[in-house]
Amino acid sequence: MYSRKAESNPLSCQGWAQEGIYRLLLNVLHPDVAEKPQELIVYGGKGKAVRSQQDLVKILNALRALNDEETLPGTGAFSRAPGTGLLAGL
Repeated sequence: MYSRKAESNPLSCQGWAQEGIYRLLLNVLHPDVAEKPQELIVYGGKGKAVRSQQDLVKILNALRALNDEETLPGTGAFSRAPGTGLLAGL
């Protein structure tokens, strides 16, 4: 197995900060990686990456729409100061 440079893949989101979280979610929930992907459990225990499939779709859609001046707290997109990090506490 080998990895590809991220730049070789088209972006699904408007920027790399959003794309990183987007790809992280898709990767950790992939059937080859997650312990129980159908239950959204990434590894051990009962902790889920997201509450439901519907929430996962909402988060992924929000990340695709998010611009570089916004952040994504639990329920929506809010403006953020330039140069500050994207909130990943989804």
